[in-house]
Amino acid sequence: MLAELEELSSQRYVSPLHVGQLYAGLEEDDVAIERLGLAVEMRAGWITQIAHDPQFDHLRSDPRFRELVARLGLQ
Repeated sequence: MLAELEELSSQRYVSPLHVGQLYAGLEEDDVAIERLGLAVEMRAGWITQIAHDPQFDHLRSDPRFRELVARLGLQ
């Protein structure tokens, strides 16, 4: 699924939030946070949901993730 999404993103817009979600699910935390950061910068739809979405629970202790949530004004 991730490979398909990455390929699709070369042809049309794919939200970095969705890519970040997949990487988070794979516990590829560095890439997940990188993509989520891009989603924050782009103000991607639904990005505010990262503050409470359980799929990101394992990232909550990461200072980089907390900084993303703070940038959204959702502390």
